[in-house]
Amino acid sequence: MPKRLGYAILFVSDVEGSVRFYRDVLGVPLRFANETYAEFATEGAKFALYARHALPALIGAQTPGAQPHGRRVRWRSSSRIPTASTSGCGAPA
Repeated sequence: MPKRLGYAILFVSDVEGSVRFYRDVLGVPLRFANETYAEFATEGAKFALYARHALPALIGAQTPGAQPHGRRVRWRSSSRIPTASTSGCGAPA
């Protein structure tokens, strides 16, 4: 069993808006982004966002309207810093 997380991708409805939240509100440095994918310059595990609408084309799914459902996550950068949550902060789901 792996002892650490290597890659975390969140499926989002608005990549640009989500980048603004993680970069500007939480201060996570952005490595690069395009219309459907954004990757942050994190140490350890890679952290990325992927557009929900683009997933069916990526995996070859042909079912119209079939998109993954996600969960809201909590981001904690240090045990001394209060937990930031995407709930109620205006961040796109």
